[in-house]
Amino acid sequence: MTRSTLCPSFAAILALVLSAPMAHAQADEAVEAADSSGAGEAAAGTTALEDAVLEELQAIGIDGVTIDKLSSGQLAGILLTLTATDRQDKEEAVTTIAADAGYQPQGIDAGTVAGSESLRRTVEAALVRAGWSTDVSQITDAQVAALYTELSQTGDLDPRRIEDIVPQ
Repeated sequence: MTRSTLCPSFAAILALVLSAPMAHAQADEAVEAADSSGAGEAAAGTTALEDAVLEELQAIGIDGVTIDKLSSGQLAGILLTLTATDRQDKEEAVTTIAADAGYQPQGIDAGTVAGSESLRRTVEAALVRAGWSTDVSQITDAQVAALYTELSQTGDLDPRRIEDIVPQ
């Protein structure tokens, strides 16, 4: 698809991505605008856009996303978010957009956790909600990865499952 075949609103969104950083709220507004204006449909066949999103996701350690599960607006929103925010914000925003699309991560490894304080904080918050009382700073990266995988698949942590992963 050439640039001349893109609808004007999608071209404007793409220009924003390439020219200036945006806050999360602006990225959310851009996704809504893309969906409501039909710009998302213009992006549907854009292999370059899909490749750019996959490349950005892999750069922050998110593998296995199936593009066909994402709406074109979500695809544009992910690209906007990825190009406009820092690493920690990217992970949180992309996870939220992908979850809205029904994407469930297959799991992460300890290496991904080691580079991401936001993943550790997400797991720690879920542990507190589950009533877990051990010092969470003592949890290994591998245990955080296992807990995050469980959390992403079930939406919350079961205290029995926590005990299986992190014996007290």
